[in-house]
Amino acid sequence: MKRVLILTVMLCLIVTVSRAQDGDKFYFYNDVPSLKKKIDPLRISANFFGEEIALKTYLIKDMYTVVEAPTDYNPVEKTIVNKPTIFYSMKKLNSYYKKAVKKGELGMQEATNRMNGYLDICLSVYMQDTNAFENELRKFKKQEDINLVFSRVVLE
Repeated sequence: MKRVLILTVMLCLIVTVSRAQDGDKFYFYNDVPSLKKKIDPLRISANFFGEEIALKTYLIKDMYTVVEAPTDYNPVEKTIVNKPTIFYSMKKLNSYYKKAVKKGELGMQEATNRMNGYLDICLSVYMQDTNAFENELRKFKKQEDINLVFSRVVLE
């Protein structure tokens, strides 16, 4: 029994040390929601990168934003963004890759694959603790730097 306990503790320490050495990475559970859920196709706006990216972009907008109804004191709808750092960073990456494809700096397929991966990250991390990731994103304003931060995310 003691051997099993010691072996378990050692294994946990090894995993912790290996992650500490890889400290520039962000680890999150891969929890991408099913894309099979019924969504009215008229609500999904077209995207430069295709239907799948448009669907994931819609899901992110649906997840990350809440629209408050008008009140007697404020007759205008109010949109609240949860985790705005991640939400607006993703919007910047979308425009970054669109420009890169139009300039010929990046192929359409490569840009689509990267956007697909980054959208999966945004869909996965919504319900998780993302403070360290968001703090790192806040440090950067340029789209190239935001791209590098997203590329350091590992979905397990």
